[in-house]
Amino acid sequence: MPSLKVLETKKKSMNEIMELIKNHEVVAAADLRKVKSFQIQGIRKKLRDKMQIKTVKTTIVKMAAEKLTQEKKNIIEFTSLLTGPFSLIFTNMNPYNLIILLSKSKVKVHAKEGDVATDDITVPAGNTGLPPGPLISEFNDVGIQTRIEEGSILIAKDTVVANKGEVVSIKLAQVLSRLGIKPMEAGLSLMAAYEDGTVMNADELTFDLDHFKASISDALRQSMNLAVYSTYLTKETAVPILSKAYSQAYWLAVQADYPSPETIPYTLRRAYSIASNISSKLPATGEEAAPKEEKPEPKKEEKPEPKKEEQPETKKEDKTPPKEEKPEPKKEEKAEIKEEEKALPKEKKLEPQKKEKQELKKEEKKSEPKKEKKSESKKKEKEILKKEE
Repeated sequence: MPSLKVLETKKKSMNEIMELIKNHEVVAAADLRKVKSFQIQGIRKKLRDKMQIKTVKTTIVKMAAEKLTQEKKNIIEFTSLLTGPFSLIFTNMNPYNLIILLSKSKVKVHAKEGDVATDDITVPAGNTGLPPGPLISEFNDVGIQTRIEEGSILIAKDTVVANKGEVVSIKLAQVLSRLGIKPMEAGLSLMAAYEDGTVMNADELTFDLDHFKASISDALRQSMNLAVYSTYLTKETAVPILSKAYSQAYWLAVQADYPSPETIPYTLRRAYSIASNISSKLPATGEEAAPKEEKPEPKKEEKPEPKKEEQPETKKEDKTPPKEEKPEPKKEEKAEIKEEEKALPKEKKLEPQKKEKQELKKEEKKSEPKKEKKSESKKKEKEILKKEE
């Protein structure tokens, strides 16, 4: 049986925990696994004004919670989440503010066998300064490519040796220790928290501040856009709504060619731009279309053209055989012939003219059947065309 001193000590600790729970709005349990005593002492000194840290047994906390069930709702549910070594943190700040404060106090430490990577572990490329030897095989075992340069081991490229959530092996822990890489974070992390009847487990207390900030800014941007486009007027949306209305009215006036002091400069610039674009695309057409100013040419003095000497016309050679030239009668013979012609009657004079007329009529009769044939061929062509249509 426990001695009276032990019972009194437990009773005293229980009463102290009960008073702390009553006097603080938030009670949280911090996991002490992989946390060294000097780290807890440093946190206590830094955050003494904002919180109190007590390391107690689970049985004492449960006894204190049973006596406070009426005053603190769901306090027993909080104690059921306490496992392993832990410390109670009593504070009046929000649990998430407490998480941010504790995360700032965490320090980087070397990885040990069995540690779970809290983030991707990357070995950077570069000269390690380590001499070649058995170490090369150790680097190769964990997937790090190396080569020898200037008498030392050189890592060829950046290499991810462990992804987030993977367990660190003993070989990897040794290599990281040789390279001086401290991938693990040591510090207090919350396993459970209690605030005014609300109990939060470890998953609910996982908090990424950068992601949370990005989510808030994204939500603010989306809500602002929704309010502006739905013209919901508030103190924050008044300026964007008015600027949007001005912009829409301005472009409407520009497109409609509505003249105003604001739109005239842009309208003129646009017209000039369109005109210059057209003129650049059609340079040749523009030059041909633009009528050139015709300058009056000076009148030349008309000089009398020299008369061309009449050249004797070259007669075409007749292919007909030359006629036999009859000897021209002498003058005395010509006079006798004329006298004989005068003595001839008129009928004999007209005979050669009649012969010429008869010959002309014969030629016309020969040409008439040819014309009739042509007219008949034309009629046939017209009938064929009509049938085709």
